[in-house]
Amino acid sequence: MIQRTLMVFGPGGIGKSPLSSIMRRDVLSIDPYRLRERPRDRAENGGDPDLFYAHRNLRSELRQAFTLLGDHAETLSTQPTVEWFPKARTSFFDVRGEWQCLLLGSLEGQLAKAEIFGPAVPALFQRQEIRSLFGELSIIILNPVEPLQTLKGDYRSLKEATEQNCRKTGRTEKDIKKRVDSLDDPRAPEAPAWLAMLQLVGSLEFPRWPFPEWAYESDRGSILIEARRMLIQRSNALEAFFKAEDEILSQSATA
Repeated sequence: MIQRTLMVFGPGGIGKSPLSSIMRRDVLSIDPYRLRERPRDRAENGGDPDLFYAHRNLRSELRQAFTLLGDHAETLSTQPTVEWFPKARTSFFDVRGEWQCLLLGSLEGQLAKAEIFGPAVPALFQRQEIRSLFGELSIIILNPVEPLQTLKGDYRSLKEATEQNCRKTGRTEKDIKKRVDSLDDPRAPEAPAWLAMLQLVGSLEFPRWPFPEWAYESDRGSILIEARRMLIQRSNALEAFFKAEDEILSQSATA
């Protein structure tokens, strides 16, 4: 049973993926599968392989299987669309026009790290049987510009910084536009969802986050350690999720 979960949020190109590489080996990764016609190539995915790809037909196939076994979809939200199969402990939600599938039926371990589409989280967590699966929460929001609260709903600076970070990371123009538009998309805006999360116990915002994805190209090991130290400086509780500094340096040297 999961006792503690670290949830990581932030716009495209901000550097969430590098932090995944310094999670302890016993930290369970709770990531939704991205349902697409084909895997994204590396250019579309910022140079990384599409590790959580699954074919888009999986949604219809699983929904039919769940229904035949006596489970039925419950709609938790319509903006974004969030579906929940309570017996299978499985959710489907719409992210920028593509479905994602979150499987929560076999969470084994004490610590976990989760990256879930921000606007879907309130809909999921309104159900106590879902919220309880994550245990005690630590939430970090990585932000390339000034604090979200000070933006007062004007996300132009955030969109500009996100566009720059995504472009420097090597993402395609189509992908950059989707990620930038998603920040204040009226159907399911990400930035207001992150702002709302700051009201939750255990939430921390890191404005002007200095370690976007492209920054790790120069000296990955040292920068990962700097990022680790910055996070832990704000909350010692986060240290439980991360590898030790010597292990980070060792893995960077052999990468």
